[in-house]
Amino acid sequence: AYVNPDGSVAVVYINSGDTTCYTSFDNSEYSTIETYVTDENHDLELYQSGANCDFAVSIPAKSVTTVLLNR
Repeated sequence: AYVNPDGSVAVVYINSGDTTCYTSFDNSEYSTIETYVTDENHDLELYQSGANCDFAVSIPAKSVTTVLLNR
């Protein structure tokens, strides 16, 4: 995880498994969340986005997923 100069936070997940994993964020400090996926079919493509951070984030199988929490 990394805190960017603008206050947003980037979290990178690596899922080398064969099934989708899930995580969630419960943080009222952030107004939006975006996830970007890199796998055999995507190249850092926007995968999920939302207006709050209180929902499950899917981490697809065999992927690198970047979660961006925006203020």
